[in-house]
Amino acid sequence: MPNLYELIIDISCFNEDHTNRISYGNQWEKIIRHYLPNLQIFRFRMKFNLIDEKNREQRIDELIDSFRSSFWLEEHKWFVRCHWNPNNTFSPIYLYTLPYSFKHFRFNYSMKFKSTTPNDNNYMKYNYVDELDYDTSAVEQIVSSPIQFFNLQNLYVEFPINNHFWSFVPKLDRLTSMVIFMHYYYNIESQLQSLVNHTPCLHSLTFFSSSFMQMMPPLNLRNKSIRRLILRVNNYYFNDKDCMEISHSLLSSQCEILSIPIQNHQISLIILNNMTKLHTLIIACENDKNRENDDEIIIWLKDHLPSTCIISRDQIFKSDIRLWIR
Repeated sequence: MPNLYELIIDISCFNEDHTNRISYGNQWEKIIRHYLPNLQIFRFRMKFNLIDEKNREQRIDELIDSFRSSFWLEEHKWFVRCHWNPNNTFSPIYLYTLPYSFKHFRFNYSMKFKSTTPNDNNYMKYNYVDELDYDTSAVEQIVSSPIQFFNLQNLYVEFPINNHFWSFVPKLDRLTSMVIFMHYYYNIESQLQSLVNHTPCLHSLTFFSSSFMQMMPPLNLRNKSIRRLILRVNNYYFNDKDCMEISHSLLSSQCEILSIPIQNHQISLIILNNMTKLHTLIIACENDKNRENDDEIIIWLKDHLPSTCIISRDQIFKSDIRLWIR
């Protein structure tokens, strides 16, 4: 393809020996000079691991240095950046051209950055990213990095967060979906309220908790745009008392789509009778044993709900039963 003008590629290198598939700058240069002489726009992202942890950073430096020839820096002005977590030798390493041109980014407080730009503070606005996985697991080792995300639509974040969050994510006015991970008991409601105050377009809010201490999500939040709630607690099904409390929360009063695991299918009536704005309910029942032939729960729901309701079992996630309320 000698006339190719633009090339954007995304590479994952996961051989048994990960280093064998890493393409160095001199290799790319040969390919482009011989086969793509008219290439003007070149964007790539390469994800790989380095097994030999003792020489890990040295090998990263060698890789970055291979992109410092005049072909890269002067002829095309194609700069690259590498980021990795120095505290986790099993975590992947990312090498990519600048500006970063991909939709998803996984951020960790311990991340280290190196690039071939004359000033490493250049290209720190990752404006192409609309989905951010924001990992706070290494909060005790926060790096000083001016990297920022301005155009997020989807955010995955572990609570509690700290004040550094706002230096990395200064704007959330385009955010439509947020997934909250809660791993231990902590009163996050005030912090979460502060965050959703900056999300005028937030439509979907998901809560995941791995702790029984944090099984009730903080749903007394004020945000007029939220319409979908997804509630998940590790190995826990909400009982009738839980669902009564949930259905009387502030967010439930405006919720139109709810996905929730419940102890038994009768509890769905509590939800439907109290959440008047609901038009879609997705339930997974702890007492759901027969999902193949005589689907007793589906039959029971059809007998106890208006005929205008459409009820079906998800064909992929068999534990999910979907109810459309007309």
